[in-house]
Amino acid sequence: MPLTTDDGDRLMARLIETWDGLPPEEGEAFLARLVLLLANEVGDLGGLLAAVTAASPPRP
Repeated sequence: MPLTTDDGDRLMARLIETWDGLPPEEGEAFLARLVLLLANEVGDLGGLLAAVTAASPPRP
């Protein structure tokens, strides 16, 4: 089920709260753990690969 706008806002606020003040290496480790945990929850490789593509910056 897609998130509502309010859900997305709450999630973003929590991510910012967690990330704020972390040294760069701890922030990167947090994001890596988060991605792996969320990937395990989603469990659909095709959907995960599509999300990686959608989140990737454009390449020249």
